[in-house]
Amino acid sequence: MEYYIEYIIFQEFVIDFILLYTTALLLKKKIKFKRIIMAAMVGVLYTVLVFMIEREFLNYFIIKFLVSVLMLTIAHSPHGFLGYIKTIICFYILSILTFGIVIISYYIFKSRLTIILLLATLFAVYLLFKILFFEIRKNNDNADYLREVSIFLNGNKVNLTGYIDTGNELTETLTNRPVIIVKRDSLKPLFDEKTIDEISFAYSNGTEAIMDFLLNKLQNYNFRILKYGTISSKNEYMLCLVPDKIVVKNKDKCFIVDCVIGIHDGLLNDEDNYQALLFKKLLSWEGESFNANEYF
Repeated sequence: MEYYIEYIIFQEFVIDFILLYTTALLLKKKIKFKRIIMAAMVGVLYTVLVFMIEREFLNYFIIKFLVSVLMLTIAHSPHGFLGYIKTIICFYILSILTFGIVIISYYIFKSRLTIILLLATLFAVYLLFKILFFEIRKNNDNADYLREVSIFLNGNKVNLTGYIDTGNELTETLTNRPVIIVKRDSLKPLFDEKTIDEISFAYSNGTEAIMDFLLNKLQNYNFRILKYGTISSKNEYMLCLVPDKIVVKNKDKCFIVDCVIGIHDGLLNDEDNYQALLFKKLLSWEGESFNANEYF
């Protein structure tokens, strides 16, 4: 019996320590081993009391929850109410996933819970969480670079979703203005259907067709042609349009952008969740803003 109690204590300490340590890793908190060890010992003490006293109230959820909050407070000292909520949610999801994987492993391998199995389980849970957190952060980062864009031309207007591409440093040759790359089909409200079809035809038939289109449309629209290089080719051409005005909105702030529109004959990304590629310099221009309701 003494060996059994010692084994339970050791197992409980290892579980609590790794869960607290993994929580710190996932939340990118400063790891303090002394505090994590102290918090794990609180979990061990609670387990010992449950076995020795055998009081029903010790198994109540509220008691277990308060013990876990005490452990997290000792180990990580969360700041503020939201900090506690975030830490508690992370800790409990880790605990639930760990328990679930242990149960599944038990039925698959028909073996009892061992330290090796426990460590392997916690490592698997950590990897799963790491991937999940990476995807969440990736989506949040992408959202931070999304902007609402309004393009005005000859009394027409189109609203688009734009993404700030820090690698987009294209500039128009004549004026050295930056270029916003826009999906061709998204510009339909600015042109008649014939012009859109002619743009598609020009791109499909190479440089000469692009030049012909440019010459034929100069009297109606302020088109330009941009020569640029890619990894596969040094001589690519893009039709550009100088609109009457471009307004970019970031949350409740707007600003007018002095740039040209590069027309792209295709999708800008696989998900097709934005229609314009904005330029890096935009980030430094966002300080000057005005009332968003004037244009949106």
